[in-house]
Amino acid sequence: MKTELYPAALLATVVCAACADGVVTGPAVSGRYSPPPQVSAVPSDTAAGTAPATVAPPGTHPALTVSTVVWFALTDGERDTVRDRYDVNVSELANYALILDVQGVDESTPGTVGGSALGGSLGSAMYVDSAFRGPSINYSATSHFGASLLGAVIGSSMDRQAQRSFRFRYSVKDGAGNINQFDRVSPEPFHQPVGACVEVASLTIMPSSHCAMDLSSFREQYLRPPAKTAPAGVRRAGVEGKRP
Repeated sequence: MKTELYPAALLATVVCAACADGVVTGPAVSGRYSPPPQVSAVPSDTAAGTAPATVAPPGTHPALTVSTVVWFALTDGERDTVRDRYDVNVSELANYALILDVQGVDESTPGTVGGSALGGSLGSAMYVDSAFRGPSINYSATSHFGASLLGAVIGSSMDRQAQRSFRFRYSVKDGAGNINQFDRVSPEPFHQPVGACVEVASLTIMPSSHCAMDLSSFREQYLRPPAKTAPAGVRRAGVEGKRP
């Protein structure tokens, strides 16, 4: 009797261990349990087969800088239309200006070599005095050269390197019609050309529309609907109809 119960108890232990491990056994199928995939809920008012609307991330539209005068003269609908097409940056008129005139002055300073020359001469004189002083002469051309070179190196600490500096005075006219002047100092002898539209703070060249864009030209350029082209067949028929 004890011998017959042992295989049955062993089989029950194996089956319970498999159940605890999450394994489902059967006559034809065996596999580990996995939760069903999560399905996101679809709003009831969304039609079947229609993809949800997506919103374009910021930065995908081209950037557009508009002056405050032009921007606030537009209607609410026009501003919404511009925002749908561009990433709008509203700026004051005084931030952009047209260069009327540029005057430059070279303020560079040359380098000096007086300290090096004086140090070399002093080192040479001190060595000669030392070599010919006393009852015996102890002179060496190599040592004489070394003393002069050492004196020149020490004296060069009093010299000054050449400095390149160019001062430019810009006369500009901003979008509000004000004419101003300001100076810029640069280590290079180059400046922005007369007639360029620039950002006043950095003197970066900008599109001319930043300086001369008015309300009518802005509407013509940025609010005009795209031109519709007729199909090729219609155009061809119209041209053929004009033939005698």
